[in-house]
Amino acid sequence: MPKLHHHGDRQPQAEHELGAFAREYARELRAVGVREVMAAQPTNRSQIAVGAGGLAYALASLGERRDAARARRWLDLADRWHRDRTGSDDRYYAPGESLYYGPDGHLLLRLVLDGEIDAFAKTMEKRLRHFQREPAPELVLGQGGYVLGLLAAFQATKDARLLGIANRMAKAVLAGLNGPQGWGRLPTLGMAHGRAGILYVLLTWFWVRRRAVEPALLRQLDRLWARVKQTRNWGVLPQFPTLQHSWCNGAAGHALLWVRAFEATGRPEYLQRARIAGRALSFLTPRLTNGGACCGAVGVGFGLLAIDRVDPGRGWHALAVRAAHKALTLLLRTGELPCGLLSGYPGLFMLVQDLLAQPSERLGFPWLELSSAVRPEVPPRRRAR
Repeated sequence: MPKLHHHGDRQPQAEHELGAFAREYARELRAVGVREVMAAQPTNRSQIAVGAGGLAYALASLGERRDAARARRWLDLADRWHRDRTGSDDRYYAPGESLYYGPDGHLLLRLVLDGEIDAFAKTMEKRLRHFQREPAPELVLGQGGYVLGLLAAFQATKDARLLGIANRMAKAVLAGLNGPQGWGRLPTLGMAHGRAGILYVLLTWFWVRRRAVEPALLRQLDRLWARVKQTRNWGVLPQFPTLQHSWCNGAAGHALLWVRAFEATGRPEYLQRARIAGRALSFLTPRLTNGGACCGAVGVGFGLLAIDRVDPGRGWHALAVRAAHKALTLLLRTGELPCGLLSGYPGLFMLVQDLLAQPSERLGFPWLELSSAVRPEVPPRRRAR
């Protein structure tokens, strides 16, 4: 794992050290072996979110043939570890229905690498039937994440089957809005498992297809915002009070939501809400104790950088640099689950490369923002050679 020395979070110094990290980590990705990974992370190795699948995702983003070959080898290992549950435990083990925590994310990444459409499409049909029996609209462990993955896969391949499955899943999520058990009544407000994430998915579905957002969703956005203001809480569960900043349950996830709402509708009040989330993140960044993309500083950086996309020149990029530098400090200090995309260095690697890129080249929060490596108009590129 990286070993860097750094000296405070002043902007030029922070950018210099983040660039040095990206270059060093790109070299490590190309050289690290199985024994080193097993030693660094004896458990939870199979998933993209917290395991060796995260290494494969980062390698795939580099866009070179040698990197794709290494990514495939890590995916093969991650699939094997998942099948026999070697290096896994119940805390992070998912039997299937998650692109972040289950093996289906490996299939999506193989589609990105090799264009393996048939295997992915067949699995997505199975998932569609599963969710018809057992609806689960949330983003991380449910239909929501699959809608985003399918839309990204369709953008890459133009395969009508994938758009068709995405449409059927998204329509089912939308239909589950109302009623006594409807997701519009969920007490959870955050991105990963709550209303913000479901709204983000459906807004993206309308946005990608260039359709006007349904009024019912606009009303839900206002209800969500009213709830946030009423409770002064971005969606944090009572048992996790330290996650006010986070992507999963806090302001970083809401920043991404309100940016997407503004992109999908052009309504200025949504941009203002994104700015409010960003100001909350700028206040919370010095207090961060977690470096990861899900629960910590990397997620904060992605949220701030998303605001910069629609509100450039107002200092959001500099704040994102500060969050990334904080993430580097924390990850070097703690080192828990270092291989995961949402927990460790791969997520920081993706963020740093976006910070160093031109706005049109940024890939965004992994799997989420659809300005990812699977987007055809963004050619594979990386500066960390």
